[in-house]
Amino acid sequence: MSQKQKNRSRTSGTKQAKPAAAPHLSPRKRRMFRIFLIAFPFLLLFLLEGTLRVFHYGYSSDILIPNPDLPGYLMVNPDLGRRYFPSGEVHPHYSQDFIAEQKPAGGIRIFVLGGSSALGYPYFFNGSFSTMLRILLEETYPDTPIEVMNLALNAVNSYAVLDIGTRLWKYQPDLILVYSGHNEFYGGLGVGSVEKIGGSRPLVKLYLTLSRWRIFQLLQNGLHWITRTLHSTPPPEGTLMERVVKQQEIGYRSPIYQKAHRIFRQNLEELLQEAQRHGVKVILGTLVSNVHDLPPFRDKFSTTVPLPEWKENLARGNTALRQGNDSTAAAAFSRCLALDSLPATPYYLLAQVQEKQNKLQDAYRNYYRAKDHDALRFRASEDINQIIVGLSKKYSLPYAKVKLFFERYSPGNLPGNNLILEHLHPNLRGYFLMAQAYYKAIQKTKIFRQPPHWPPPDSVLWKEFGITDFDREIGKLRILVLTHSWPFTANHFTRLEDLGYQPQNLVQELAKAYWENRITWEQAHVKLAEYYTAQKEYSRAEAEYRALIAATPYNPSPYQRLAYLLIKQQKLNSAKLVLLKLAKFSSDFFTHKWLGAILLNEGKVKESIFHLQKARELHSGDPQVLYNLTGAYMLAKKYQQAYRTALVLKQINPNFPGFARLWQHVRSKYSGEKP
Repeated sequence: MSQKQKNRSRTSGTKQAKPAAAPHLSPRKRRMFRIFLIAFPFLLLFLLEGTLRVFHYGYSSDILIPNPDLPGYLMVNPDLGRRYFPSGEVHPHYSQDFIAEQKPAGGIRIFVLGGSSALGYPYFFNGSFSTMLRILLEETYPDTPIEVMNLALNAVNSYAVLDIGTRLWKYQPDLILVYSGHNEFYGGLGVGSVEKIGGSRPLVKLYLTLSRWRIFQLLQNGLHWITRTLHSTPPPEGTLMERVVKQQEIGYRSPIYQKAHRIFRQNLEELLQEAQRHGVKVILGTLVSNVHDLPPFRDKFSTTVPLPEWKENLARGNTALRQGNDSTAAAAFSRCLALDSLPATPYYLLAQVQEKQNKLQDAYRNYYRAKDHDALRFRASEDINQIIVGLSKKYSLPYAKVKLFFERYSPGNLPGNNLILEHLHPNLRGYFLMAQAYYKAIQKTKIFRQPPHWPPPDSVLWKEFGITDFDREIGKLRILVLTHSWPFTANHFTRLEDLGYQPQNLVQELAKAYWENRITWEQAHVKLAEYYTAQKEYSRAEAEYRALIAATPYNPSPYQRLAYLLIKQQKLNSAKLVLLKLAKFSSDFFTHKWLGAILLNEGKVKESIFHLQKARELHSGDPQVLYNLTGAYMLAKKYQQAYRTALVLKQINPNFPGFARLWQHVRSKYSGEKP
């Protein structure tokens, strides 16, 4: 290497490049940069959330959605119950009720919250107490628009009541009715349920908040997919009642028992506080169940009980009871309770003995103790009722005395199979008692501003409720399957064929088709109405149309079909009452045409002209309307209008029955200038 190159190399080696000067950021820009770094992940999340919503991924958490079959009305969101069952395996029933998007002026809007009994299981539709209550209120306050929307879901508890109830304010409720408490342990998110999210109430509330986001649903679905892929499991078997239970034995007033009741109180109290802030009344209902005719499902023993001695006394008591030796039986069962006061069975058996001995107060007390000590907690204990009554008094609210109503109509004040189908769901008579209990409590709220017109007798109301043999058969099928499955038996019957159900008539055929989802509830009632009409069993056909009216009070079709059927039978006054109800929400040609004709027949000329003119505006060329309108004008001595209307009819159909004679009469009266 030359000296020159060496010098150049030495020079380049000692020369250091100056580092580039860092760009100077002002404090404001530095602060904005930090904010952007923090906000960027959230912006991405919002962008992802928006994208998921645009492409309709997941499900909406809205309570109500537009009714696609009835513009201007809202219906229950079919996905309303999904959030309360994190496994994604349970899809609870929901009501078919709907309300107007715009609350009617001067109207009263009522929402119902709770579990399967609030929803009307096993009948649903017109068998629910909410439908019966709405009709009771409509009969009492005929000039007030009344909407009753049932938002109850089967197998949910007070978490769902709180979550739904505190999101109702935008729908302008006047009153919220709650019948809840039986599902507090095993309902969705309950402390003893397979569908729980930990045991912390704040954690469950956080889950309910997050589950409204589609991103959270995406993560949840991903976890479900991974779980199903790694752990292949068959689809769940058995009834919903069996599938939701995780902890089958929960002792009376044990820590988990106390925890569930504490959550129940907190959830209801939070709802009452929110409602109070929004000026909305809430009516809680006391709970009722089958205490007389259903033995406890499960016993739970204390850890120190001498079990052999306990079982020996129980067996001795049962033997004495079968032999009619009541004193020996009572002593044996009392000894069981002295050894261990926790198991439920001795209370129930002792109550049976005391009832035979006519010791009714003691029997009453022990029947209820048996229910409260039942370790399989499908029936709410009386501690729940104490919470309901206590909160109602604390917030100065009336409560529906459902339990008291049932006791009044039960022998020995002990509700049993007379009013309850199995463990806690009322029969139709029982649901009517529920409606009456809430009806009486509503009277105390004074939310109605008009004086009441007391409803007609029960015999008349039952026709308005719209419950037919089809509804009774559907209820029978559901209870048949339920009571032939766990915990009533060790079986898993879910198919009618397994139970030997063979339809013997059209009602049963349609009930089976409905059970198998081959026909809708509405279609079944229409088919029966058409069948009965063809058989000239008109009263039964009328009942089917009244069923549709009761369930879908804003659907004109069943009103029109019923009115036409009544007109064919010359039951004009009954037809008029149906049409007057229809006219309150529908201004259609059929309604005005037939109301005008019936009112004209009654001699109410002014009212008939109003409806006939409306009908003519909707269909100008109907000969019957033109004929009746001509006659009405003549009776009102509006001869010029009669002549002009008759002239139109003459051009359209001069051979219309009776027109020739009417035309002569019109010409004889009309003396003015011919148009």
